[in-house]
Amino acid sequence: MNSRSKQPVRHVVLYAEDENVDLIMCERAFKGHDEMELRSVSDGRSVIAWLEGNGTFSNRAFFPIPAVVVLDSKFDDMTGLDVLRWMRAQRRFQELPVVLHAGSTPLHELGAYQDLRVSAVIEKDSNCQNLVECVRNLLHGELVDR
Repeated sequence: MNSRSKQPVRHVVLYAEDENVDLIMCERAFKGHDEMELRSVSDGRSVIAWLEGNGTFSNRAFFPIPAVVVLDSKFDDMTGLDVLRWMRAQRRFQELPVVLHAGSTPLHELGAYQDLRVSAVIEKDSNCQNLVECVRNLLHGELVDR
């Protein structure tokens, strides 16, 4: 008999958010969901560096390829759309699920996100429960309403 208990699978969810208040709300919402580990960066270049495994993010034991990427629509250095364009241009990230988590996004940008196969668009709210549910659905392979 094996004395080691089977550990539940923890999926890393990379959350790119530059507003501390939004980050704190989402961290609270993801607590208690043992299957998901929310990790965060504050800008678009850090998302790309994490995915490429460059610099600070070179240790894949600490910075694995995430199961889902959650993007804000705007950062100081680039937009979420810029990050998504870069991701979809990389063969290894073409199918990686991406959720846009934004307060307000112009309609013409929403079309561009959908053209780049964003998995879902979730409007920011006060408790991030819609985001948590969306990510859970993606991790379980369930279709998400865009």
